[in-house]
Parts: sequence; C-alpha cells; structure tokens
Amino acid sequence: MDPRDAALRARLLAVPGIGILLGARWSYYELGWGGYWGWDPVENAALMPWLISTAFLHSVMIQEKRGC
Repeated sequence: MDPRDAALRARLLAVPGIGILLGARWSYYELGWGGYWGWDPVENAALMPWLISTAFLHSVMIQEKRGC
C-alpha cells in the first residue's frame, strides 16, 4: 500500500467525521436537541454510514497489509 493512499483515505474519512461532529455540536447547543442518549434520528442516520465506511476502510487496509 502506498503511504499516500493511506493519507488520502484518512483525509477522506475525516471530512465527513468533522461534519458530523460539528452538526451534532450545533444541534445540541443551538437547537437544544440531543444529549448522550437522546440523539436526533438525523444524527444517527448520518453517523451509521460513516461507521460502516470506517469499518470497511479498516478491513481493506488490514487485508492490504496482510497481502490477502
């Protein structure tokens, strides 16, 4: 695996992650939504694809590292 590919993957994963965190913070402080157990369904809907893509990229990177 090329080190530049890993850096690109990390940046591409970080951009939506930062957006999710900023949106969660904004909705918590400005709109009064949420809390630890009371997340808005929109936040959950945005978080789930990010978690799935993180797991997928992790498995791809591990497979490349092992040479599978």
